[in-house]
Amino acid sequence: SASQFLSSLGVVPIGFLAHLWSPVSAPLACAHDATAMEKGTQIWLRDPDGPEAWLPGEVVSKSKSSSAGKGWQDVLVQLDNGETSTVPCELGHSEAEDLKLRNPEDSDLVEDLIDLPFLHEPAILHTLFSRFRQGLIYTFTGPILLAVNPYRSLPVYSDEILQEYYNAGLLRSQGMADLSEKVSPHVFAVADSAYRSMMDVMYKKVSGLKRNQAVLISGESGAGKT
Repeated sequence: SASQFLSSLGVVPIGFLAHLWSPVSAPLACAHDATAMEKGTQIWLRDPDGPEAWLPGEVVSKSKSSSAGKGWQDVLVQLDNGETSTVPCELGHSEAEDLKLRNPEDSDLVEDLIDLPFLHEPAILHTLFSRFRQGLIYTFTGPILLAVNPYRSLPVYSDEILQEYYNAGLLRSQGMADLSEKVSPHVFAVADSAYRSMMDVMYKKVSGLKRNQAVLISGESGAGKT
């Protein structure tokens, strides 16, 4: 699982916080891309018995499957640790259950997971871990904020940082900010958005928006919800 994988890397469980959560669609790998498994394609291979859950590697070759039957191919991959493995993959498909496409390295630190070219379990885990190593414990996935508890103090809750998010929220609420510029992931951003939405409903009496407000906070014990 995601929590087990992050724990094996010295990262504690994940919690998430969302203001007025709603389902978010995200870009996924094309299910029928015949060129996706060509030689040199960067991939993630599931490691069901290992501590890391998914291992990085690349495609070495592909051939007609001698075991899976008609309509399938065998994809030979070489992992970064030097090991090789053969994975059956349906012809014309870019992924298999145990084989996923890897994102380019320049997307390792994206602030919002929906900006990833390929959004799946290993991509999410890799991005969260890459950001965590840089001291970036917060990551957006649409309106949801993922938080990885570092179990140590970080200089991310100062009055100056709080003021930055307050000012950004104020400008956006007055239509004076560039809406294309997203604020960096932070619990202050979610809190500001929730507060301003509540005040809009209470005082501006916007038609059709009179509804209950909610902030959902979820996570395992020790995930950092408090």
